[in-house]
Amino acid sequence: PPDAERQVRTESNGDVVEEYRVGGMLRMVKITPARGVPYYLVDRNGDGRFELPQGVIAPVYFKLYSW
Repeated sequence: PPDAERQVRTESNGDVVEEYRVGGMLRMVKITPARGVPYYLVDRNGDGRFELPQGVIAPVYFKLYSW
């Protein structure tokens, strides 16, 4: 959002988290993993529940090895 306050922090594992707040409420989060593709989580209606934007397919994870 154009009027959002942006805060950036780097996690201990190297991931970069960008938080966007409008009126003090967290509305969108951009996560850029140390390895991988960045993705967004969006709170569309202000209820505190974050979801992927429409049209974005959630990544599928498969267990390849286990011991």
